[in-house]
Amino acid sequence: MLKIFTCAVFCLASGSAPGEVLSPGEDFLQAPDRIEWQAGGLYDGRFENGTRFQMQLAYPRPTTVPDRVTPFTESYWYPQYFTGRVFILKSAEGTRNAVRLVMQRDQRKPSEESFSIALAPDLMSGSGTWTNSRLRKQMRFSLQRAIVYDAVVVKRPAPPEVRERDAQRSFVFAAWFPILGDANADAWIREQAGSCDGDLECANRVDVSWKSRSLLSLTAGVWSYSYMAAHGLGYSSTRQYHIDSAGLTPLGLNAFVDTGAGCTAKIVKAIAADLRARGFSEVESWLQNAPFGQNNPPKFTPTPNGIVFQFDMYELGSYMQGSPSVFLTYAQLGQCLRKLPVSY
Repeated sequence: MLKIFTCAVFCLASGSAPGEVLSPGEDFLQAPDRIEWQAGGLYDGRFENGTRFQMQLAYPRPTTVPDRVTPFTESYWYPQYFTGRVFILKSAEGTRNAVRLVMQRDQRKPSEESFSIALAPDLMSGSGTWTNSRLRKQMRFSLQRAIVYDAVVVKRPAPPEVRERDAQRSFVFAAWFPILGDANADAWIREQAGSCDGDLECANRVDVSWKSRSLLSLTAGVWSYSYMAAHGLGYSSTRQYHIDSAGLTPLGLNAFVDTGAGCTAKIVKAIAADLRARGFSEVESWLQNAPFGQNNPPKFTPTPNGIVFQFDMYELGSYMQGSPSVFLTYAQLGQCLRKLPVSY
């Protein structure tokens, strides 16, 4: 079965004195000078009216973590209606076991929606109140942790050529990732989280993008920034796993849709139409590169209502066009559909 790792206290790991150099191919996840702690957890939630939701909560991070390290993302979503997009939350106030989170759709206006949460001492469960000021509505809810995330940060002096120009500049590696307790899945997760090709900054994250009783979806983002580069570069990858008593079994796209020539062409056509409508400049180049082939496999996340297909920066356009995604609905997939996850 999928194992859930717990830790009653935050696991601050500090080893020997900080390193003075960057070693090619170094495993920063095991660096002796790393800062390591529980970054947060994925929680299954239920409102008092029975509506289910899932939430990612951050735990306080050590004061020694550099300010430039991006905080663990806090968010929530409703599995029944999930289309790959989450509601981003931010901490308004709180401590390790009590926190208030707000959702602000428009930065120019006060937040309308908030969660006041009290977590158990071991962080495994919690309860609280959801408030919507516009609707003048409140509901109680309960939380149960499903997965815990680990985080690792390593700070070192920047390369000599950088310090000649900026003596205070440092190299920072940062990663957060879930701990699943499955050897093969955790090995893949650590491979993504530990990747680092930059000499100024590496920032990686592996997120649980979907979890139900029978399916687990992971999305990994790997990003690095090097001296003399105009900006950082990154890439993403996804994995799907069937959950049963034997553990986690990897699944391909063919577990969810027919990947024969006819259905593949239909799906690619629908994705291309969506991208063209949004003005992405390299759609034709993507089509010529044998999409969904062995050398150009899709990155995707199945949901109860359809499938999200994800793309990396530069895959479909300029840097400014970002990293798009396309959601194909149940109806768009039509007869090509084999199976979609249920929302529990």
